[in-house]
Amino acid sequence: MKNTVKILFLLCAMFMFTSIGCANPQLYFHPDYNLNNLRNIYVNNVDRTDDYDEPYASTPNGEEILLMDLNAEAQKKNLRLYDNRNAAMTLQENKSAKAPQSVIAEIEIKSFGTRWHIVPGHYQERTKYVREFVPLPGKKNKGKGTWVDVPVVYEEYVPESTHYNAYAEVLFKVYDINDGTLIYSSLDTRDRIEEDNPAGMMNRICKEFIKHLQKGK
Repeated sequence: MKNTVKILFLLCAMFMFTSIGCANPQLYFHPDYNLNNLRNIYVNNVDRTDDYDEPYASTPNGEEILLMDLNAEAQKKNLRLYDNRNAAMTLQENKSAKAPQSVIAEIEIKSFGTRWHIVPGHYQERTKYVREFVPLPGKKNKGKGTWVDVPVVYEEYVPESTHYNAYAEVLFKVYDINDGTLIYSSLDTRDRIEEDNPAGMMNRICKEFIKHLQKGK
């Protein structure tokens, strides 16, 4: 029984260790570009792959949630975000080749959902302390003694439990409207242990993307 509990504990620990993600995005900036004059972002495409192994549940409406968060963050920085996924807009070329006012964004939602694992019901050792009176030896000490806390080990049943972990991973690629040069990219991977809603992480991913994009040089 003790060995079974130890194995279960190690498995849970391994799962938690492997699910820890990075909150710092991997960034690329083209060295010849300056984005200080940026005003417009045209989102031409939002793909969703959700390439996680089962068990995994995708959170619905990921594309719309991303665009809503992205637009809100863009407005805070006086940027305009355009949903151009149907390619209905005619994009004008930038007058300044290396300091564009407008860019194209291609986005891939690599994950936006929840994974889970089940810990089977099992017995686990517990320790409680029982107060006992310990008499002093010898006839002269009859009735004398001291009270001590004695540890008592027992097994307690722990019912089966399900543990959820939320995941969000987004790849942004920003291109020059004039010639399609890759100006900037960001891969942001996040996870949250014991949480089943990745919406908060998506919001922070969009916030980081806009922050780095605006100050990119």
